[in-house]
Amino acid sequence: MSSTSQSSASVVWQQAAQGRTAYAFRISHDEGGAAPIYATAIVEWLMSTPAGPRVMREYHLHREGCGWSGSDVAPDTADAVRISLYQWKQLEEVVQRPWRFAMEQLRVAPRKQSVRFAAAFQAVGAAAETLETHCQICIDTIRQAGEQKVDLLCLSENFLDREIHLPLEEKAIGLDHPCIIAMRDAAREAQLHLVFSFHEKEADGRIYNTAPLIGPDGQIIGCYRKNFLAMGELMWGMTPGKGFPVFQTNLGRIGIMICYDMWYPETAIALAQNGAQIICHPLAGDGFAPHCDVCWRARAVDHQVFLLSSPTKECSSEASANIIDPEGRILATTREANDLAMATVSLPAGRRLSWLTNGPQETTVGNVLRETRPLLRRYSGIDRE
Repeated sequence: MSSTSQSSASVVWQQAAQGRTAYAFRISHDEGGAAPIYATAIVEWLMSTPAGPRVMREYHLHREGCGWSGSDVAPDTADAVRISLYQWKQLEEVVQRPWRFAMEQLRVAPRKQSVRFAAAFQAVGAAAETLETHCQICIDTIRQAGEQKVDLLCLSENFLDREIHLPLEEKAIGLDHPCIIAMRDAAREAQLHLVFSFHEKEADGRIYNTAPLIGPDGQIIGCYRKNFLAMGELMWGMTPGKGFPVFQTNLGRIGIMICYDMWYPETAIALAQNGAQIICHPLAGDGFAPHCDVCWRARAVDHQVFLLSSPTKECSSEASANIIDPEGRILATTREANDLAMATVSLPAGRRLSWLTNGPQETTVGNVLRETRPLLRRYSGIDRE
């Protein structure tokens, strides 16, 4: 553990680092109060060259409470990391605090150099409409993916109770339900990461649209709860989630959004700002082809992520499961019921498109999409009293 303390409007910390090693970062202080609104903390991985340090990859730390935090695996050739804390003095009075930076090495499995993705186009078929029969379809798909040596499988939204005509309160289940446990066991046997969505019922009776990320050991790495609920979900009395978590794995940093979340650009923006390299997108479906052809690909390009989109056939026979790369290319697609769109990719050390950045391509200090958002909020009237 290393720690330093500084007090400045623009603070920079730099530490030696080792490639392919995981680190956790935290910027904090002891004076209380939330982190400044118009401030951002940027991580830049550096590699020494004869011409000086070269930026290998950059992203923003996650804002939390009175500071920022995050974790990452250093690019293979990185030998240092630089963390910069910027405050927009043009937008608010600079908050002078004794900021402390802490960096800690983590023990995680080394990142895989190539990753095999799979997105499923699911259908309930002619099976009896029960949770158990739908769960078995999911398990069969997980086993199919395991046979294909898939590393990350994305299933569709709420498939377990799809077309089961019972009140939501009766068909919503907990994370300890036998169907969830069976799918965790299937992921462990297939040795893959698994994302799917289901109606989760909490002990207090609240119901969420929840997507767990299951690891290849069958354990729950984390859960995302749908933030932007569709009209029907709101009418059913469902509860929206809070926050946009990103989960560190040996495949890369994985974020999740569910169906209607896609129509709010802030979802992908928040996930990318929190460091997502891969976004899994379980959805019910969309019958209008240009949405998938344009909007889904735009999200991947805007935020330089791989996108796995997995719909259900019952909601739209015109939809398709897709794997989209950060350049907006569809790497794999399928419209066959319970088939898999599969693609093997090499996660980049970091794509750096000049039109998304400030300054020269190799020396940029931030992302315009993030850094100019306070201006948008201020001058659009969003922040007016």
